[in-house]
Amino acid sequence: MTTVQRQTRGIIALTIGLAMIPFFFFYLPPDFFFSEPVFSKQTPQSLIIEVTAEKGETGIYFVPPDIGAETFFQKINIAVDHPEKIKLESGASLRIIETEGRPRIEQGKMTATRRLALGLPVDVNLATPEELALIPGIGKKLAERIGNYREKNGRFASLDQLMNVKGIKEKKLAGLRRYLYIEKSKK
Repeated sequence: MTTVQRQTRGIIALTIGLAMIPFFFFYLPPDFFFSEPVFSKQTPQSLIIEVTAEKGETGIYFVPPDIGAETFFQKINIAVDHPEKIKLESGASLRIIETEGRPRIEQGKMTATRRLALGLPVDVNLATPEELALIPGIGKKLAERIGNYREKNGRFASLDQLMNVKGIKEKKLAGLRRYLYIEKSKK
């Protein structure tokens, strides 16, 4: 066999090998090269939960509403005592702190800026004027007027009370409703 024949056969083998590559990619499962992080797909029903931990997974999670706290913590590799006592709700911020070798959970709420970035509404009674100013349709001056009204009159009992603030009428309030809510007091 001559050198030219060997080179020709080599080129043919290389060409056939390269031609087969797309077929392998087509038939491989999508997660063969990339594994999707747990709780990373958002659906309209997802609970959006922030977790900050010293050990284990830290981040924002889109949790199906039917997942219990015990399963949630197992899947993100965080061992906690009595996970059944934790209520998973959208907008929650769970901080896991190690004290004396045992994990302890501090439950709180996400910051208003993070909530807005994730498409969650902000509690009008807890948001600062700076945070309110981030909401489309509320500028710095209107945010200050809302804060001043709240200081003088106390907590808003309903979003309709916002119409008592100068600069907010029915049409403006209709546009703001998707960004604001009022937390029901727990008795």
